[in-house]
Parts: sequence; C-alpha cells; structure tokens
Amino acid sequence: MESDAPNPINVYGASKLAGEHLVRQAAPRWLIVRVASLFGKTGARGKGGNFIETIIGKAKRGEALRVVNDIRISPIYTRDAAETLRALLIKNATGVVHAANAGSCTWYEFAKAALEICGLPSAIESVSSKAVSVRAKRPKQSALASAVLARGRSRPWRESLGAYLVEKEHIHARRGVR
Repeated sequence: MESDAPNPINVYGASKLAGEHLVRQAAPRWLIVRVASLFGKTGARGKGGNFIETIIGKAKRGEALRVVNDIRISPIYTRDAAETLRALLIKNATGVVHAANAGSCTWYEFAKAALEICGLPSAIESVSSKAVSVRAKRPKQSALASAVLARGRSRPWRESLGAYLVEKEHIHARRGVR
C-alpha cells in the first residue's frame, strides 16, 4: 500500500526514494506514481530490452528458458500506466499512488502466461533467484497494492498481457485471453 514505509534494498531503490523526498520538498502540491515491472512495446534498454519479447523469441527458437519463481511482481502494461497517469492528472490527484494491473504473479508465471496466450510450448524451468546472476539484489516482494485507486479500475495483468500480445501481433484479437 502507498502508506507502507519504503525499505529499499539496493542503490537503485535508494535513489528512487531519494528522488521522492526531493519531489516532496520541491513543491507544496505533488504527485508520485510508483510503477514496477512495466511491459510494453519498446522495452527497457538499460535492463536488456523486453522480457516478454525475449521469452517469446527464445521459445520460438527452441532455446532453454529459466525464469525465477520466487519474486512476486505486479506487472503493468505501459498503455495502462499511461491511462492511469492521465486519469490522475485530470483529477488533479496529489500524494503517492501505486499503479499496477490487478493481481500479482512471479516472473515465471508471467512468462508462462505469455507463452500460453501465444499458443507456444511453455517448457520453462522454474528457478530460484539465487540460481541466476543479477546486477543488483531484488526484493522478493515487488508487487504493488493501492489503497488510492479503486479496485475495479485496473484490468487484470493477464488481460493486459493479452492486449500487448495482440498489439505486437503475436496473437490475433479474436483468439482472446484465457
């Protein structure tokens, strides 16, 4: 929830929190929107591109897939994040808001759902985060919950993933999302 005390476990998280403190000091009216586990058309250059596209590409090439299953996330489609920001700005919202698609999953569940929706074989090895090397320590619980946003306003992450896969032409709109 937005009222939970932040507890960053790496330099990246600490710098984001420092930025929040600076925003609060800089203006009497402010809005901080926290997002995590964004997925969308372009991907993040600084994080190696697009997680979903990497998973789909590897599956299509028959490459081995190993994905962590002990870190919970609340993915949000970039289109949904933009719509949430737009709605907050129109309402002149202030304060801290967590923006995420409804529900949470692990990275493994997220990858598995993408392959299932695309109709691709989903032979993914579920691994512990301790089994993969990463540049920074990651929190086990990264899912965001919001007391500020009404529950029914955010579509489920799986539905948003399906919309993304239609946009990227991995599936046709008529197939739908299970």
